[in-house]
Amino acid sequence: WKTEELSLSHLEEFEVRDLRGSDHEVAFVKRFFSWAAVLKQMEVTFYYKIPEIKAKELYQMLWSFSRPGIRMTFYIYRKSRKVVYVPED
Repeated sequence: WKTEELSLSHLEEFEVRDLRGSDHEVAFVKRFFSWAAVLKQMEVTFYYKIPEIKAKELYQMLWSFSRPGIRMTFYIYRKSRKVVYVPED
């Protein structure tokens, strides 16, 4: 028998779906950035009923946790369609 562990140290892509922004979700994503040492791409889809103000807050927070070189793409639902999210200033 040889048991192999799942290692986050080699993970290059990560997807988060239906992010609502609860404290435990945010804490997990923050820790995840330190666990996934070679992460290159992250895709985040907000929960379909998330208010714009909450999406903007999470967008800014997740960027503050991120490292240079990680390509992050955010999605939000508008009129029942998933679209790329870029907050308005």
